[in-house]
Amino acid sequence: MYGPPGCGKTLIAEAAAYEAGCQFFSVSISSLVSKYVGETEKNISLLFKQAREAAPSIIFFDELEALGTERSNATHYATTAVSQLLVEINGLGNRDQQILLLGATNEPWNIDIALRRSGRFGETLFIPPPDFKTRYQLIKQYLLEKPLAEDVRILALAVETAGYSGADLVGLCDCAIEYALHDSLKTKKKRPVCMDDFILALKGKKSSVAEWFALARRELKSDAALFTDIFEYQQKTGIAA
Repeated sequence: MYGPPGCGKTLIAEAAAYEAGCQFFSVSISSLVSKYVGETEKNISLLFKQAREAAPSIIFFDELEALGTERSNATHYATTAVSQLLVEINGLGNRDQQILLLGATNEPWNIDIALRRSGRFGETLFIPPPDFKTRYQLIKQYLLEKPLAEDVRILALAVETAGYSGADLVGLCDCAIEYALHDSLKTKKKRPVCMDDFILALKGKKSSVAEWFALARRELKSDAALFTDIFEYQQKTGIAA
């Protein structure tokens, strides 16, 4: 899974494991990578050993680019880590082990090409920013138990936040709540969060997604055939065009 940060890639992996009802190994790269020679490779081997013993299982690599970086631009230690990962993945194909590999990255262009081959992380899924209906539901759910004034229009907020990631929406709501809180502390009179608070928040909290699309466009300009979903989404929405 690839796409801009804050759009729910990790949540999708967790939901997949919950629906499948199997053991879920969520791997942060910091838990695998070691400064000591050979330790990273041992950690990778141990991870796959535990997943085989707990099968059926899902191994989820978050920030995959930090471990599976393109070897032509990597240090010797990073290269050996990728090689060990490839060995373990290839071993899964030799036996009926019922292990599903999932990965998430904000930098798909930095994933080693060998990892993107069929049978490894060969299937790619673009996770874009939430659409209008999803933004509406996300904002509504997040504000469900918050003290809101009657003038707050969630539908209007969903319209005004086109191109925002899920994390951006949370930040926007928190910012509006902080405005109301600071005003309550200043006046020493409690008040609910009103639409004016959200209007102020919208002026200061812009989408973080446009910057990512601009970066993706620069990184992939030499080969637009890679990750075409990025370009198609840009053409459809006009983000960072």
